[in-house]
Amino acid sequence: GNVWMGTNGSGLIKLTPVLLTLDNQQPVNISITPNPANNTTTIISGDAVNSADVFDSAGRLLMTNNYSSNSYYSIISTNSLSNGLYLVKVVTTQSEKVFKLMIQH
Repeated sequence: GNVWMGTNGSGLIKLTPVLLTLDNQQPVNISITPNPANNTTTIISGDAVNSADVFDSAGRLLMTNNYSSNSYYSIISTNSLSNGLYLVKVVTTQSEKVFKLMIQH
């Protein structure tokens, strides 16, 4: 179903989960844990993680994390993020997936 998020003064925005595959490859199992996160969260993937971009609820890019091509467990530091809901776009060598991530310090 549809997921809607309230914004600060801009009404509601519709969140659409996205799973894209590159070169017609099969989607890879990717997860983020813990969620909600406090100081860090870990990306666990069946394929090497290239990057993870963190966006605020308005869609602004807050941070980009680039990883080595052999990284199947990748850590995102969330210390600098305020409490709230964020979107994390994880890019592997085979696919891209967007997650909702809650930060609770």
